[in-house]
Amino acid sequence: MPTLLEEGFPISDLRRIVHSMSAAAREAGVAIVTGDTKVLPRSKADGVFINTAGVGMLLASWPMGQAQVLPGDKVLLSGPVGDHGITVMLARESLEIETERAGVRGACEILGLDLLTIANEGKLLAIVVANKAEVALQAMRSHSLGREATIIGEVRAEPPGMVFLRTDIGGTRVLDILVGDPLPRIC
Repeated sequence: MPTLLEEGFPISDLRRIVHSMSAAAREAGVAIVTGDTKVLPRSKADGVFINTAGVGMLLASWPMGQAQVLPGDKVLLSGPVGDHGITVMLARESLEIETERAGVRGACEILGLDLLTIANEGKLLAIVVANKAEVALQAMRSHSLGREATIIGEVRAEPPGMVFLRTDIGGTRVLDILVGDPLPRIC
């Protein structure tokens, strides 16, 4: 887990971060087993950067992968999208935006951004066979990080390779493949 600290970074802030990391690891039931810290010259690291990686084993007794996706399968999402990216962008740019609608959607509308191009972390998108979708959804919702999980779509045979979104006014639009970096660039 590499950590980059800018010269002069306050020790009290580093202690707060380490305590937060420890609490998050305990909550997730994982161990922090290694680390490497580098100190960079002042104004070269934007404070602190911490990169993490998880190592584990996937124990499955059934075939997995894109080739297993079939028409009728349900598309599940573990929670709302864009919240991480918008939070980072607003903090970095010191933007104080107040919205009457849902926070992320309102911020995107004010800033002229497409919610689906905002950098997103910590969400799971799963494609599940239709007769297991409700069981999978309840399993996701049973965890604190998935309490807002929902079924967001269904795989269709036609047209192949296309993703359609239903708009707020009842129409549909094609979800294009993102060209370039998502907004905002986090790392």
